[in-house]
Amino acid sequence: MLRAIRETLSGWVLIVIVVILALPFALFGVNSYFDTNISNYVAKVGEEEITPADLTRALNNERNYYRQILGEDADLSFMNTPERKRATLDRLVDGELARQDAENAGITVPPSRLREQILAIDAFQVAGQFNGDQYLRVLQANGQTRAGFEESLVDDTLRAEISNELRASSLITDAEIDAHVRLRDQTRSYSSITLVGADVSIEEEVSDEQAQAYFDEHSADFMRPEQVMVDYVEINADQLVAEQQPSDEELQELYESQSLRFVTPEQRLASHILINIDGSDADAERAALAAAEAAKQRVTDGEEFAEVAKAVSADIGSAEQGGDLGWLERGITDPSFEAALFELEAGAVSDPIRGADGYHVILAREIRPEQAKPFAEVRAELAAEWTQNRRELAFNEISGQLVDQVNANPKSLQRSADALKLEVKRSDFFERGFAPGLFADASLREAAFDDLAIKRNMVSEPIVIAPEHLVVLQVVEHKPTEPKTLEEVRAQVTAAIQGERRAEALKLRAEALRERLVAGGESLESIATELEKTVNTAETVVRTAANQDPRALAEVFKLSRPGEQPVRAVVELSPQEWLAVELTAVADGDPATLDQAARDAVRQQLSNHWASLEFNGYLEHLRANIEIDINEKQIP
Repeated sequence: MLRAIRETLSGWVLIVIVVILALPFALFGVNSYFDTNISNYVAKVGEEEITPADLTRALNNERNYYRQILGEDADLSFMNTPERKRATLDRLVDGELARQDAENAGITVPPSRLREQILAIDAFQVAGQFNGDQYLRVLQANGQTRAGFEESLVDDTLRAEISNELRASSLITDAEIDAHVRLRDQTRSYSSITLVGADVSIEEEVSDEQAQAYFDEHSADFMRPEQVMVDYVEINADQLVAEQQPSDEELQELYESQSLRFVTPEQRLASHILINIDGSDADAERAALAAAEAAKQRVTDGEEFAEVAKAVSADIGSAEQGGDLGWLERGITDPSFEAALFELEAGAVSDPIRGADGYHVILAREIRPEQAKPFAEVRAELAAEWTQNRRELAFNEISGQLVDQVNANPKSLQRSADALKLEVKRSDFFERGFAPGLFADASLREAAFDDLAIKRNMVSEPIVIAPEHLVVLQVVEHKPTEPKTLEEVRAQVTAAIQGERRAEALKLRAEALRERLVAGGESLESIATELEKTVNTAETVVRTAANQDPRALAEVFKLSRPGEQPVRAVVELSPQEWLAVELTAVADGDPATLDQAARDAVRQQLSNHWASLEFNGYLEHLRANIEIDINEKQIP
C-alpha cells in the first residue's frame, strides 16, 4: 500500500502534501502531538492537587466508618452517588484550604503532639498500651500507609487548631448565657384540639368527567418511570474459589519472605521531662538547657523521676502522669529522642537531649526485646492470605480477559461470557432512581441507563463497585417513560380528588373556627364540646417535649405571650390537619437555677455554635481568595 502511494504521489502533488503535513509541526512543535500532560486531579487548590486516589481513600474511610456504625451488611450504595462523592471532595478541598492557611500562618504540629495523639488512639492499643504491630495492622486493614495516616492526622489537627482559635475568639457573655437559658428552658401551658379530614363531610362521588379532567391536568403525576432489564456478569474476588490449598513449603517460604512482619520490635517503657525553649536566641537556648540539666541533677540526687516531671515538665499530656509516655518503639518519636532512648539501659536516665520541641530528660523504665512469632502461630493467617492472594490474582486475570472479550464483542455479552465460561445473570426491571440488591449501586444504574447502552445496545465498560468486585452489563429491554392510562390509576385519581375536596372543606371549617375562637372570643372548651372533641391540655412543657406533637410545639412557641386573656390561634399542621390552640401561660427559664458547671456547658455550646459559623465563614473567605479547580471528569 505504501509503495502504491509513493508511486502514485509524485512531483508537485507530493510536495504540496508534505508542506501541509509539516505546517502543524512547525506551528505547534512535535511535542504537542505526544504531550501526555493530562490533568490527573479531581481538584486543585492553589498549586496543590487532590488526586482521584485521595478521594477514593476518603470515600473508603467514610464507608468503613458507616460499616462500624451500621454493621458489615449495611447497604452503603448511597456512598456511590455523585452528590455524596462531591460532598466528600468538598470536605477535602476545605481541609486543604485550612492546611494551606495554617502553613502560611506558621501553625505547626510538633512531633511530640503527633506522637501523643497516635499513642492515645484505642485502635492501636493492645491491653491498654500502644502496640506498633497493631498500629500497622489497623492501617493496612484500612488501606492506609503510615506516612499517609500521619499526614492526614496532621491536617486534621491543624484544622482543629484553627477551629479552636476561632472558638477562643468567640466571647460569650453572662448576659448571652442568661438569654439563651431563658429561651431554651422556657415553658408554655396550652390547650388544643385537632381538626382532621375525617371531621368534615364531602361529596365522595367522582364522575368520569371529573376524573378525566383531573387526570389530564396532573398527567405528569401518573407517569410510568423509565425501566431497563439487563444481562450482567459479576466478578467478585471473594467468591472465586482457589484451585488448590497452599503447601507447608509455600507457607514457610512466605513466612520467611515476610519475617519482619511477624516480629514485635524492641520497645522501651519511657518517661520524660520536657523543658520548652522560651525564645529563639542563644540565651533562651542556654536557659532551657540549664533547666534540663537541673532536672536531671535532681533525679541523680535521689528524687523520684515522676515527681520531678510533675514539677517541671512542660509536656502537659504526660507531666501529670509523671512523664509517662508508655511503650515506645523505633519510628514513633523525634529521631534525636529515639536515638537517646534506645541507647539507655533499663532504669537509666539520659543527659538533656535537644529535640524539635525543646530539651528532654529521658528515663528508660523497662525494655522489651524484639520477639518473633513462630511459624506455627501464624500459619493459619498466612494460609488465609495466600488463598485471598490467589483469589485476587484470579480476579485480575479473569477481569482482564473479560475486558479483552468485551472489546472484541462490544454488542454481545453472552459471547464474551461463553468464551470465559462465566455465568450471565438477568435482572428484573428496575428504575433509574432506585433498584434493590446489586443494582442499588448508583454506578450500575448509571451505566444501565447510558445512551450507548440503550440506543446502541453496547456492552458496558467494567464497572468497579468495590475493590476486586466488578460488573459488566448489557441492556436486554428498555421501557421508556410513558403515561399510565386513567384506568390504571383511577383509584389514585379518585383518592386525590377526594383529598383535595376534604382539604378545602377542612380549611373552610378551620377559618370559621378561627373567627369564633380568635375574633369572637369563644373559649376552646365550649367549641370542643360542640365538636365532640377531647381537649389536649399541656402544662409547663418545654419546646422539645417528647409527649407532644413537635409540629404543634413549633406553632405554640411562635405565639406571643398571653396577657390577661389567653392567646388563641388556629394553625395548619398539614392540608389534612389543623390545630386550634389556647395559650394560657409562658414562663421563661431561670438562669439562677444553673450551677457553674451547667453555665460552663452552655457557654461551651454557644461558643461551639459561633465557632462553627465563623469557621464556615472563614472557609468561604478562603474559597473566595484561593483558586480552586474541580475536574469533574476525574471524579471516580
